[in-house]
Amino acid sequence: MKLLDELDRMGVAIASNLKDIFADVPPGHPLFRRFSLITPDALPDYLRRLARLPAEGRLSEADSVAFLALALAYVEPRMRFGLLDEALAKRMVGARGIVQGFMHGDDGCDVESYDPNRINPRSTVLDNLLFGRIDTARMHGEALIQQEARAVFREFDLERPIQRRGLEKDVGNRGQLLAERVRVRIGLARAILREPEILVVDRVDEHLERGVETLLDVAGATLPRASLVASLSPDADLARFPARLPLRDADTRLRSAAE
Repeated sequence: MKLLDELDRMGVAIASNLKDIFADVPPGHPLFRRFSLITPDALPDYLRRLARLPAEGRLSEADSVAFLALALAYVEPRMRFGLLDEALAKRMVGARGIVQGFMHGDDGCDVESYDPNRINPRSTVLDNLLFGRIDTARMHGEALIQQEARAVFREFDLERPIQRRGLEKDVGNRGQLLAERVRVRIGLARAILREPEILVVDRVDEHLERGVETLLDVAGATLPRASLVASLSPDADLARFPARLPLRDADTRLRSAAE
């Protein structure tokens, strides 16, 4: 129970951080993509739960379940709230054997543990390929791993079958269950389909293969007479813009802001 209490406290701390971060932030703001632990629809419920926290003692069962959900989905290198210290990490690792033993017991809950010799049907294709998770603390780590994984899929002629299986995926409310790079690409595609006169994008290049090059190719091919206003990732190759823009036979104007 002590570990559960600590995870409850972690969930409360996460909710408190999110409360401060999303104060006066509209539902469609990109911050909700950055902190994908919570959706705009779920935020008011957590605010009500925070407002009724007891001064002392344990949380109610319903509140414990809600805050525990935040704690279990928390990734320290991605969120960086400083909530997962070494002592708590060791206790969680120590609890693995007990939890797995309970889940595989007579009243088991059908949990699939990792086995290096077989596919885990309840995990993602990428996690099965890597036999682990991507280190989000490494700059551009996810983009690099995705690039290498796709090269492996192509080599074994698996790319198309995996893409078709992806069409069956439950994406969740507002695409919450999708990876950020996928949500960004879908958002870009939806914006292009509207055929806007001005296309405004915010650091889309870091989620695209070939980055700025792809952004320019897509914008030029699909919206040849639109203006493109782009805020770029810090490592974007700005030298490509003066070389590429004169080749456009269109009214394309680009403002770049490397943050």
